Amino acid sequence: MNNLTVIQRKDNGEKITRLTQKQAILNYLKAGNPITQKEAINIFDAYRLSDIIYKLKKDGHRFITEDVQFTNKYGGKGSFARYRLANCEVA
Repeated sequence: MNNLTVIQRKDNGEKITRLTQKQAILNYLKAGNPITQKEAINIFDAYRLSDIIYKLKKDGHRFITEDVQFTNKYGGKGSFARYRLANCEVA
């Protein structure tokens, strides 16, 4: 269950709204930002990005998933997903 919340605050620290991680990530994606698991952890403290993406897909959102290849510092190869909303119109 995705019941953790992200609290947004005004500059003076006053709470203005509570968002689920799912809604916060959707807002981030709607702003035209791509997201990876590492960014989801660092920005939203969301450790299950693939589950959030799955739920957003069930809600009707379409995604472009980029498979990013990398070589780690030990020479090992790997990859990770970078998600972007397919139907995102950036203002």
